[in-house]
Parts: sequence; structure tokens; C-alpha cells
Amino acid sequence: MAAKGIVVKFDSQRGFGFIRLSGAAGDVFVHITDVAGRTTLVRGQRVTCDVVETPKGLAARNVQPGPIESSPFSIFLVVATLLTGAVALVLRFQLSVPWVPGIFLGINGASFLLYGYDKLIAGGQSLRVPEALLHLLAAMGGTPAAFLAQVVFRHKTRKESFQCSFWVIAFFQALLVGGWIWCSVSQPPWIPKSLRFLFPH
Repeated sequence: MAAKGIVVKFDSQRGFGFIRLSGAAGDVFVHITDVAGRTTLVRGQRVTCDVVETPKGLAARNVQPGPIESSPFSIFLVVATLLTGAVALVLRFQLSVPWVPGIFLGINGASFLLYGYDKLIAGGQSLRVPEALLHLLAAMGGTPAAFLAQVVFRHKTRKESFQCSFWVIAFFQALLVGGWIWCSVSQPPWIPKSLRFLFPH
């Protein structure tokens, strides 16, 4: 009986990747030569296949690709945008919070919720939140909530590449905030008068 799964990774240049199957202990290796028509698979694409035991572990055979769904990044970007907008609107019209801090809080709220969702469905067949989107939210101001979510959910804390990118973003944000505070306090003469409103004394 063919098993159903979802592609979690596929290197189109090298021609192999991994499929996550329901009930399987770990991801299943797949090579493009075992895909019908030698079609390149896409992350998030649903497939059906046979699973065999090999000396190197489980591998997929007779892989039948399903329809290519929308990009996970695009899907969750829309979700993040809607969450951010909803929080900003509620804060604005219910609590009279200005738009800028409202959007900032919305981005942090969306970031926290997406971390929690990704932790909840990790290891299953549901579509994961792309790491690129989590980093984008952090770069847009969601760093505080991202850090809190990592601590609360214990998520993404052991992946060195993710942590490296996260802390690079946080470092440059700290530099920007520090530079803004310094310019606001010292009011250096080289700042054009037309831009001084950005650095209130």
C-alpha cells in the first residue's frame, strides 16, 4: 500500500531530498530517479510512494508527485501580515495606540505565534513555517518576541545556523538602536536639519 507524505527538502541540482511520512520514524530519503517522470520535487509538495528498507535507511520508491501547492513562505507571509494587521487595528481603535508601536507589537505577536505553531507541528506532515520568514519578522522588529518564543517553546535553540542568523540580525538591530539613541542625545551637527525630526532631543 502506497504511503502518503510531504516533501520537506529537495536539492534540485543534486537530485535528492527527504519526504516526511505519517508514522515513519524519521524522514525518508528520495532520489529523483525514483520519482515518476524524474520530476523535480518541491518543498511542501504532497506525494505518494512505496517505502523500502535499504542499508542506509528508509528510502522512497515509485514516488508519485501531487500538485505543487503555494510557496510555504508566501502562505505564512500572508498569515503574518494578517496577524500583524489585526493586532495593530485592535490596538489603534480599541486602545488608541499609535500605528507605529501598534505595528511593532503586531509583528512581535505574529512572530511569537508562528514560533509556537512551528514547534507544535514539528515532526508531523503539516507545512512548516520557513526559517527565512522567521528571520524576516525578526529583522522587521520581532526580535524580542522571537527570543521569548525560543525560550518558552525551546524551539530553534539547538540549530546553529538558525541561531547564527538570528543573533546577527539582533546585533545589527542593537547597533541601529544604539546609533539612534546617540544621535538623539548628542545631536551631531552633520545630521541635516530636514532629518532632525527622526532624532528628538
